[in-house]
Amino acid sequence: MKIDAPVNECISSIQISSDSVQNHMIDPCHMSEKKFVRNNSFKVHSDSAHHGRKLYNCNVCAKSFTFKCALKKHIDFVHNHIKYPCLTCEKTFTRKSTLKTHIDSVHNRSKYSCDICKKTLTSKKDIKMHIDLVHNGTTNHSCNKCSKSYARRSDLKKHTNSVHDLIKHPCNTCGKTFSRKGYVKIHIESVHNDQKPHKCVKCGKSFAQKNDMKIHIDSVHDRIKYPCNTCGKIFARKSYLKTHSDSVHNDRKPLNCDTCGKTYTYKIALKCHIDSVHNLIKYPCQTCGKLFAQKAHLRIHIASVHNRITYPCDICDKTFSQKSNLKIHIGSVHYRIKHPCQKCEKIFTTKAYLKVHTDSKHKD
Repeated sequence: MKIDAPVNECISSIQISSDSVQNHMIDPCHMSEKKFVRNNSFKVHSDSAHHGRKLYNCNVCAKSFTFKCALKKHIDFVHNHIKYPCLTCEKTFTRKSTLKTHIDSVHNRSKYSCDICKKTLTSKKDIKMHIDLVHNGTTNHSCNKCSKSYARRSDLKKHTNSVHDLIKHPCNTCGKTFSRKGYVKIHIESVHNDQKPHKCVKCGKSFAQKNDMKIHIDSVHDRIKYPCNTCGKIFARKSYLKTHSDSVHNDRKPLNCDTCGKTYTYKIALKCHIDSVHNLIKYPCQTCGKLFAQKAHLRIHIASVHNRITYPCDICDKTFSQKSNLKIHIGSVHYRIKHPCQKCEKIFTTKAYLKVHTDSKHKD
């Protein structure tokens, strides 16, 4: 049965010139410095952002919202399961605006260019966000639990949920947990439904996400690399380079184990350490009974031993039972990455071999 939702009564935008906007700006919010054109907009911001007042409650699940239109979207999407199909490719969307963006970017190939750096994006909204974040340095939404700030409130909410509140979203098929609902959807489509709609035009390999396909093309076909300016090590992604610089050269490991004092860069690494070393948690394989200290090791075992999943090298025909072994193979064989010992002249093909050597030969 369809649930009645209130009439969409979002605060409408006023079409006025930029000069007029500046002339009519009221005093900024003293807590966030955000400025508003109208007093009622300022009141809504103050009530929702700083005082937690959300006047519109869902009659089904009691979730509360600041705007009636947000409540309507929630009811349509969560309880009425309303979908908006694309008439060209039959893909469905939960919002009309998302459908329009999809049609513009995928089928009409619409592009919007940044006037400052000429970067092209698929929507005006993305261009505005890009200018605010990249060129103006605007990050209005700050986390009150750490020093991070975001251009969008939705990104701040995702950060709080996954990093501080540690909210997890499980896959109902295999039990794997994710920090965001969107990641669960991608996981189900790619792993369980085998949906990989983004195909590489150079080798035919398919990917679940367009960004993964782009990274594949950049690293495998175009051989784009990101070198570390300190040690010369080369990485296939900027994110890998940043993680390397933070942990190896800048020694940024802000997370400490309360029991033994060991430090980590990521919360997930700290959690794995506590579970396996101090809490002695074990994860049994339901097929053969073998025990593992980490869920990740259990998943690798099931995939390689029982499901016989293999990972082929894109450059040669060699296949591997684990992604980590494939990565080591590509780095050492195809990219000739070496790991020299800082205390002697020995060179190793993997970090693990270097660590074993250092621990056994140079340990103080």
